[in-house]
Amino acid sequence: MKKLIIATLLLLPLLGCVHPPTPEALAAADYGPKPENYEETLKNRFLSLMRDPSSAQWNFGAPYKGYAIASPIQGGYVQGYGWFLDLGVNGKNGFGGYTGFQYYRLFYSAGSWHGPCVKHMGGYFCSGVSKS
Repeated sequence: MKKLIIATLLLLPLLGCVHPPTPEALAAADYGPKPENYEETLKNRFLSLMRDPSSAQWNFGAPYKGYAIASPIQGGYVQGYGWFLDLGVNGKNGFGGYTGFQYYRLFYSAGSWHGPCVKHMGGYFCSGVSKS
């Protein structure tokens, strides 16, 4: 119990370090063009990771505007503005049964896909996004 309290106290200062953009910054943000042909692009990206690509099932959401933020350890600043997409992928495992949909949130910015992204404290952390 003592270790848990100490760990909580050490990590507590990091929770308030995320700085979401102001409404003015959101209104002036350049999100870039909406992604095109994203279904084909992302299918190709995921098929190479699947055990049985011919069994793939897809559930694509519609792209929507948003922003990626750095982790609190990196300063919690806005890394970039762009487009998010929610994607569900299902496929067969080694026993021939479907595993169930696995859901991902991906971020599109400057012509590239990044992610998966994780929601935290008013924003999303996305791997591979550099400060714009």
